[in-house]
Amino acid sequence: MLMSKFSIFVLILSFFTILDSALAYIDPGTGSMILQIVVAVFIGAIFTIKSFWYKITSFFSGKKTKNSSSENEVEK
Repeated sequence: MLMSKFSIFVLILSFFTILDSALAYIDPGTGSMILQIVVAVFIGAIFTIKSFWYKITSFFSGKKTKNSSSENEVEK
């Protein structure tokens, strides 16, 4: 049983290593889609960092956030 799984693994591995180049064509629509994804991730990261900037800086500086101080005043 073990030998048959190993021989199947070697067969599949050799199949992928022996193949020549695919000679595939990537059309401009695919390149445009990849560019849109990269730009969207970049803008999303900037927006996320900008949205939480005060919380991030207060976490590393040890200061309390505005929201936590106002919540403490409401509780008193």
